[in-house]
Amino acid sequence: MLLSCGIQAKSTERALLMVFNPNSAAANVTMRVPLYYSGLSTVRDDQMRSRFADLSAIDAGFLYQPSTQTASVAREGGTSQSFTLSRDWAIDLPISMAPNSFTWFVFE
Repeated sequence: MLLSCGIQAKSTERALLMVFNPNSAAANVTMRVPLYYSGLSTVRDDQMRSRFADLSAIDAGFLYQPSTQTASVAREGGTSQSFTLSRDWAIDLPISMAPNSFTWFVFE
């Protein structure tokens, strides 16, 4: 598994995941993908900052609690599917792969 995260202001893509199956058998797994550094985890904080001018009135821990934030995941540029981020800003991504193959996912 290779996960690359990069945030560009004008881009909706937040992370790229590349997965390789070196086995001679097909693989059907559920992979835990951490998305904390993808920028998807900061949306709630940005939303709260825009709503409240005086942040001292808000408990600091409240700002970093994940809401029902979702990540859109597209496999090899196909149709995207939404996943809800867990409390640790990760998703459980089901992956089916042919033997000796690779695939990639884009997270928005």
